[in-house]
Amino acid sequence: MMAPQIVSNIQIKINMSIYSGFATRQQEQTYDGLLLDLIDVLQRRIVKFYVGQEADEQKFHSILSSIQHHLLKMEHNKYLAPKFANSFQKLLEVTTSITSNPQSTPNKTEQVRAIPF
Repeated sequence: MMAPQIVSNIQIKINMSIYSGFATRQQEQTYDGLLLDLIDVLQRRIVKFYVGQEADEQKFHSILSSIQHHLLKMEHNKYLAPKFANSFQKLLEVTTSITSNPQSTPNKTEQVRAIPF
C-alpha cells in the first residue's frame, strides 16, 4: 500500500496536468485545435512543394503568423510545458524574408539544399 504522502503528491500532479497546463478543457481543446491547424497548413505547403504546385507565400506566412500569435496568447495562461508557439520561429523568419523580397526567392533545388536534415 502506498504511503498517504505519496498518494497525495501523485493526486496533486494529476490534478495540475489534467488539462495540459490549462485551467479548463475548453482552453486545452482550443490550443490543440491551433496545433492541428499548424500541422494541416504545413502539410498542405509541403505537398504543394513536392508536387510542384505554386504556393501563395504571403498567405502561408500570414497563416503561420496568425497561428503563432494565438498560441502565444494562449500560452500566457498555460503553466505546463510543452509550449509550441516558438517551435516554428525559424520558418516564420524565412517566410518573412521571402514575402518581403519575392525576387530573392531561391528556386526549389536551392531551397532543399539550404535545409539540413
